[in-house]
Amino acid sequence: MSCKILFLVLFAASAGLWGAIPLSELKSEKVCRQVFDSSENEMLRRRAFLFLLDATRNSDEILKKGLSDRDPVIRKKALYEYFTKHRDAATPELKKLTADPDYGVSSLLTQCAARLKDRKTSDALLMEIGKNTRDQRISKQVNDKTFPFKRVNIRLKDRADWDFDIVKVKSIPLPQAGYRFILDPENRGHLKNYFADSFNDSAWTVLKMGSWAQQGFAKYKGYAWYRIRFQMPEKIDSNAVEMAFDAVDESAWVWLNGTFVGAHDEGPNAWDQPFCLDMTREIKWNAENILTIRVFGNEGGVIKPVRLDVLK
Repeated sequence: MSCKILFLVLFAASAGLWGAIPLSELKSEKVCRQVFDSSENEMLRRRAFLFLLDATRNSDEILKKGLSDRDPVIRKKALYEYFTKHRDAATPELKKLTADPDYGVSSLLTQCAARLKDRKTSDALLMEIGKNTRDQRISKQVNDKTFPFKRVNIRLKDRADWDFDIVKVKSIPLPQAGYRFILDPENRGHLKNYFADSFNDSAWTVLKMGSWAQQGFAKYKGYAWYRIRFQMPEKIDSNAVEMAFDAVDESAWVWLNGTFVGAHDEGPNAWDQPFCLDMTREIKWNAENILTIRVFGNEGGVIKPVRLDVLK
């Protein structure tokens, strides 16, 4: 099925008026412009828009009208055609859609942004989409395209080779003050190696545990980074070491000593949920360790205590 036919079928299905379309009214550019500009019938407007695209050979005038149209189906079609026509040169118009409330439009925009040849422009556009959206599906799409760190973190209780009772030998609380903190509104901290154990964070702000909104960063929504150093004792006989976070508002990506160990990215409703990550391989006994947390939140942060559980 051709793209055009599929588009018409989707139009008809969404309105439920396939048999009621007065095709006789949509046979001239003049009439189609009138319908597109003034009709309250979305089915008619969509058919008129398709006619105008054909009649004007996808003119920029019609496509730009479509990009700013009230109907998300028309915006999505206009976006597809405009990007297909202009590719990287479409960037100025793509930027105008980064706060579009429709999932379909935002999802297509994310795909278009990822296909830009200029990687800096592509990343900047994707970051703006991620910053503006409240749809977790779009946030995940953006993160998947811009964030290279992936790891499935398996805790001791979930290991296929472990079929024994688990005893908590010791809990080691991490400091609740002394976090080094920096905002990352462009979401480029991972490109600047904020997670590296050798990174110099001395110029960062010092915060304590709790919302960043209550410590001078009110109304900030976006990415931010925390780093904290802590000392581990002599090695304790154990089978695993897990880091337990009582809550990070709202999503967290975690490194220990420069190694990515895992994430807790379950959406805005998980802002106060506890989670644990295995760090058995990364922990350094009888030495200083550096914990780095990349957070996405709305006036959020490391809002509850963090501890290490030594398990056997």
